[in-house]
Amino acid sequence: MDSAVTAYIDATYQKIRRLKQSEKCEVWLAVDDSGKFVIIKRIFFAGLPYKVLKENPHPVCPKILYVSEDEGQTLVIEEFTHGKSLSDILPEKGSLAEGEVKNILVQLCEGLILYLYAGNLPVEESYWCAEFEILN
Repeated sequence: MDSAVTAYIDATYQKIRRLKQSEKCEVWLAVDDSGKFVIIKRIFFAGLPYKVLKENPHPVCPKILYVSEDEGQTLVIEEFTHGKSLSDILPEKGSLAEGEVKNILVQLCEGLILYLYAGNLPVEESYWCAEFEILN
């Protein structure tokens, strides 16, 4: 990633804790000078839909604050949304009620419709480095 971009991120945000690290990405919870929490994602792929999401915001998606692609990597800063991940909820509950499943699927479909209508095909599972969240 460009050193100027890295310097800007380091000067603007304080990383609090790493949320995820894999061969595909690194995800951090961070805070800016005003105390606002954000998510910083460094994804080891380029050509991802984050620019589309930044240009076409939708309530089902976290607001994208910054996107940069360089050297086959994508850097994303997005608003922090509070909620539980599906992988946390399922072990607690064992299963979801039909209404909860419908709610999750509707949110997912709304996000996909936004993406598909922006003219960006195909959707590839290997690009994603996040868990779906149920927003309260």
